[in-house]
Amino acid sequence: MTDSPQPEGAGTVPPARPPRWRRRVFEPLVALALVPPLAVLWLRHATGESGLAAIRDDQIAVLVDGWSGTSTVIDTPGYRPYLPWFQEVHAIDKSPNAFVFQGNAAVGVNHVPRLLVRANDGSSFWFEQLTLHYALRTDLAAHVLADSGGGEAFKEELLRAHARAILRDEFGRFAAGDAARPESLTLATRASLERLNAALEPHAIEVLEVSSPRPAFDKGYEDRINRRKVADQEVERLRTQVAAVAKNGELNAQRIRKDKDLELKRLEANLTRDIGAAGKERVRALAEADNAYADKVSQARTVKAEKELQAAVLTAKYRGLAEDARARAEDVRRHGTGAVRAALVENLSGIQFQLVPYSRDPAPQRIEHEQPAGGKP
Repeated sequence: MTDSPQPEGAGTVPPARPPRWRRRVFEPLVALALVPPLAVLWLRHATGESGLAAIRDDQIAVLVDGWSGTSTVIDTPGYRPYLPWFQEVHAIDKSPNAFVFQGNAAVGVNHVPRLLVRANDGSSFWFEQLTLHYALRTDLAAHVLADSGGGEAFKEELLRAHARAILRDEFGRFAAGDAARPESLTLATRASLERLNAALEPHAIEVLEVSSPRPAFDKGYEDRINRRKVADQEVERLRTQVAAVAKNGELNAQRIRKDKDLELKRLEANLTRDIGAAGKERVRALAEADNAYADKVSQARTVKAEKELQAAVLTAKYRGLAEDARARAEDVRRHGTGAVRAALVENLSGIQFQLVPYSRDPAPQRIEHEQPAGGKP
């Protein structure tokens, strides 16, 4: 059997085409499979729900799960995936903000007209610029979202609703003249800060600082305040001078007191020295007195002994004379006048006579006249 000749190109076998019924079934299935992803991509593009949330450094996010109804705070910046339509990510500004009272018109959320205050004496003053610094409490971001909404919604009305009224109340507690004093501004600022935080705490907003600028007044009142400041400065200067004079007086008094204390100490030292010297002198005088007393006692004893000896001699003498007189009296009694004469002769024998020649003075200096015994003149 011979092979019949083949036409040119008969060595290439064309691919077999799938049956038509397979194509009709497979292509609709592929189209149906691509519809949901394409629809999701189109819906994400149309609604902006991409499933990937970008969180900046100055933001905090809250992930809300629609199935479980829970909220999760995301405090880490970056990209966070989520399930569109089933979950939502809300970014909230967490950076500090400045709420400014300035000018005559509101400019934006954080800029309102200047603060006008009526003092307790009926006068008015204002602040050209007063600033409140506030921020969101990040630990309560979910509460902020439920209370105010996401983004910057918490800035729109909450602080504005409380700040002006509270600041007016606290700064208006003082008279206009006292409101310009630093201590009054400090008290009002501290009280305003406390009241603002108490009012905004349920909304998870914290006021960090309240600036206390100098209040402004009408021109005439400003001039009176300036004059009062000058007067206060003069009073303060005079008070300083009085304090300096008082201090100098106190220093002088201290110096004088110190000098007098030194003088008193010197006098006390001199007195102590004199008392010591007087004590030594007393001891010496007592010793001399004791010595003199001892000498006097010794002399008195000697004189007493001499006198006693003389008394004994005289006693013996006069006792002998008394015995002689008694004997003579006894002789006179016994022998009469003869014994007396004999005694007289005996006594006269012991008398010596001195005879002086008599001469008459021709010029006598005096005249002596003697009256004879028993005679008449």
